[in-house]
Amino acid sequence: MTMRRTLALATVTGALGAGLVLGSVGSASARPDMPNVGRGDTGVAVLCVQHGYNDWAKRTHHHRISEDRDFGAGTESAVRLFQKKSHLHVDGVVGKKTGNSLLDNLQGDGGWRSGCYEHLPSTHR
Repeated sequence: MTMRRTLALATVTGALGAGLVLGSVGSASARPDMPNVGRGDTGVAVLCVQHGYNDWAKRTHHHRISEDRDFGAGTESAVRLFQKKSHLHVDGVVGKKTGNSLLDNLQGDGGWRSGCYEHLPSTHR
């Protein structure tokens, strides 16, 4: 595990401990009432979007983005690319379908996937 990935996981792990990211591997469930995540948003939901995108980008050899919790132009552009390549409606906003796909792309990251269920719009159970 690289130092950057270790620090990013520590950030989410710290958020888990602080109650900012809820859930655990055994009790993760979707939050269909979660609002869409888009341009101008900040916080843990954006971090989950950025990390999910970066996991996908690493496997598919696309550029990675900063995991800075700020949904700016770079994150919006990345979400649009992810949506296009995933055959989703391209609008740069993370709704339930894009949220489902991003959660599916959080592979091998332990607490990331279960923690992000509580912050991304999704229909996964």
